[in-house]
Amino acid sequence: MYNLTEYASRPQHEWPHKLHLFEMNPCIAILPKAYQESLRLHSTSPLPVYIVVYRVTHKNNCYDGNINIQLLGGNWNPTSTDYLGIALLDQQLNILMDSTLNLFNHPVLPHLNDYRIYNLNEQLYLTSVNHIVPLYLTINNDNNNDNNETTTTSGTVDPSWVPVPLAFVNNDNIMKNTNTAAAVTTTPFHVWLRNYTSCPIYGQKGTSKNLLYFVSLDSETNNGNHTSNNNNNNNNKNKDTKNNTPIRVIHYPRSNPNDVRDVELDTPCGQQTITPFDDKVKEWYPPASFDTIDMQLFPRSILFLADRGSACCIDMTDPTTGLPVMVAIVHPKTMFPGKRLPKGVSPNTYLSRFIAMESQSPYRIVARSGMFCLGYPNSTNDELLVVNDNKNNDNYNNNHNDNHTTSSSSVRHYPNPIADDRMGPIMFGNVPMECPRIHFVMGMVEKIDHDDGESSSSSSLSSSRVLISYGVSDCLSRIVEISKDEIRERIWPQQQQPKQQHAQ
Repeated sequence: MYNLTEYASRPQHEWPHKLHLFEMNPCIAILPKAYQESLRLHSTSPLPVYIVVYRVTHKNNCYDGNINIQLLGGNWNPTSTDYLGIALLDQQLNILMDSTLNLFNHPVLPHLNDYRIYNLNEQLYLTSVNHIVPLYLTINNDNNNDNNETTTTSGTVDPSWVPVPLAFVNNDNIMKNTNTAAAVTTTPFHVWLRNYTSCPIYGQKGTSKNLLYFVSLDSETNNGNHTSNNNNNNNNKNKDTKNNTPIRVIHYPRSNPNDVRDVELDTPCGQQTITPFDDKVKEWYPPASFDTIDMQLFPRSILFLADRGSACCIDMTDPTTGLPVMVAIVHPKTMFPGKRLPKGVSPNTYLSRFIAMESQSPYRIVARSGMFCLGYPNSTNDELLVVNDNKNNDNYNNNHNDNHTTSSSSVRHYPNPIADDRMGPIMFGNVPMECPRIHFVMGMVEKIDHDDGESSSSSSLSSSRVLISYGVSDCLSRIVEISKDEIRERIWPQQQQPKQQHAQ
């Protein structure tokens, strides 16, 4: 839009005459086999292989606050225009079908946002804050026009599950008084949630966000952290009933012992059994694999809070031991409000790092990368850009020649004279970096690489590339593709020999 200020000044463009929504913070997962196979039987082409959930909202950091006030009117219930977007993507990440859903008055997960989607044991789960709930899709057969739908998993929807209504029907905004029956009739797919959520931890404010879920290789459960002895657990509560394999969650991936807990998937939130984590026990914790500019400019200052979860997990092999590991992404961020930060360092600056942890209990973190950033969308419209980090490591930079890497000098964000300050680049010691001040990873999966006629919904160690979905400053959405070799270089740049502590 050429002149947004002029556009915003016109009364007909303000709320409630117009609703200005932004899509942000996407989380990607692999679509379970049952959906892919059902769609192939009904000749759907191209085939969806990924599912993405994202936030659809008026609340954004794209523009200066005064512009947002003009556009939005500033007088409404903020949560009433915060929606859930779901899209199915093909192998090339093209959107094949999508829908915007309204959870404002929904009995499951109301008033929450920044959802994540997981494929755990071939079952989709929607998560937000400390809640997790199974999600079920039925996808309309696009070869007919009579609204017959294809049930894409075995059986039918459990009658106790609750349908999620559309946010918009015939271009009308569906607010508080959504007619559920009407709202689920005009969509490429229908969405149901189980009528209650489960919670692996208590929902204490500030400590229950950014949980990382994964399927455990261990058959035994431990209802709490995996360094304590607990004889009071029910060994079936957190097992997937189809596959008999437990689903676990990483609470705080910031120390050893790693805070990994069971998820009682059949227990309503508030009734779960939780063993307190003993944070007084300390074990060896790996240092970052490389230093970044903050260490050079402010070697005696503590700038960042401890790591918190972003995305989990992909399978790799530790080159120093030959053992399988799970690799996750976590995010360190600078302190807020920043009173203790040195001049030239902005509060609430988000970066990322990879962590590698054992694939079986006790899931110790065995290696960590240094911090890096994921960049803005590229103004030259390149399809994908790889991690653009701020390493100050001559040996690494001299040896690093991945064809998919984009140097910082070639990455430029879109110029925007009325942009919010948080859309600007990172500043460290008044040195600008070509990184967003805030990027936030939501999802990470191994890339599916197969012919259109072949089905695959699970990745293996032979998979060589990874997709990472993230948001920039509550404004932009992005998915990037990187190689596992790139990730391996960041975690183990020297491929050093294992230290004695690894064998403990």
